Amino acid sequence: MLKIKDDVNLKELEKFGFMKASMYANGIHEAYILNVTFGRIVVFIKDRGIFIEPVEDCIRFSDEICVIYDLIKANLVEKV
Repeated sequence: MLKIKDDVNLKELEKFGFMKASMYANGIHEAYILNVTFGRIVVFIKDRGIFIEPVEDCIRFSDEICVIYDLIKANLVEKV
């Protein structure tokens, strides 16, 4: 799994277009969310995990991969 490094201020995600929001799935979860062409990328504040949520059954992730790549190049991501 990929996650945002513990020493990174999550407000850094706003530079990449992420917005802070509350999600309602099995309770309320604070997250940073970026809507992309075929879904959205979610970074939950509690565990900093990076999740890709596709729209319906779409399996095209080109925009999502570009954003994840940019986060990796900015040294914000680690593999756990």
